[in-house]
Amino acid sequence: IEKGIIDATVEAQTALAPVFAIQMFESYYLRQEAAMEIPVSSDNPATGVYGIPRYNYTKAVIIDGDNVEYFLRENLPKY
Repeated sequence: IEKGIIDATVEAQTALAPVFAIQMFESYYLRQEAAMEIPVSSDNPATGVYGIPRYNYTKAVIIDGDNVEYFLRENLPKY
């Protein structure tokens, strides 16, 4: 993109997946009984309703000349 070889690319926001997974697990673990009380069915435990989504879609972002600098490895924060 920087060299003009391509105009844009699509990047999956994969870094969000483990963050969301931990947040959902923590919520499930700490508030399991409360989640079971949400009336999704007449008997949530029997139907397998656990208050967290089975799949988590983190979507994607378009990287182009307007935002490419924010996605360069050297510009990403260090953890």
